[in-house]
Amino acid sequence: MPSQEGQCPADYRSRTPAGAFLGAVSVYFNAIYAGVVASAVVATLGTFAGMFLAWKIGFIKVTSKSRRIFGMMAMGYLVFALVNVGASFLGFGGGAGIYGGGGWLPIVVSLLGVALASYSLAIDFDSIDRGIKGGAPQKYSWLMAHGLVASLVWLYIEFLRLFAILANND
Repeated sequence: MPSQEGQCPADYRSRTPAGAFLGAVSVYFNAIYAGVVASAVVATLGTFAGMFLAWKIGFIKVTSKSRRIFGMMAMGYLVFALVNVGASFLGFGGGAGIYGGGGWLPIVVSLLGVALASYSLAIDFDSIDRGIKGGAPQKYSWLMAHGLVASLVWLYIEFLRLFAILANND
């Protein structure tokens, strides 16, 4: 499909595996922890609305310094997640990495993930606003929308993990 100005240049068939994976993860979590998917969806939508409102009224400000700090924290969280995946393959925490150990540490780590994903939304809102005010070409709207969707998916996965941990601690 040829790309025209302002249209998504990506082939939509490449998005199907990502959506199927997210659906499979949701079905898996809901089969083990009944109700966590609905809770995660509601929490994600509520957080999206709350972050947008807080950003719009100026309660949350995105600065170049906060972007740098967020970037470093997100990279640290990514390294931690990769180490945790390796630990889970080695059987640590019963195959669940640090999340299998119970206690307060998995909850704190999940709350950090929710906070990072939430602030990522504010950064996306600010980037979209800057792009519009700066007169960015329409072809970049897909890139900005992709960033926003990626943040929403990240937030949803973090909420799924948090609610699963809380359900497992009961």
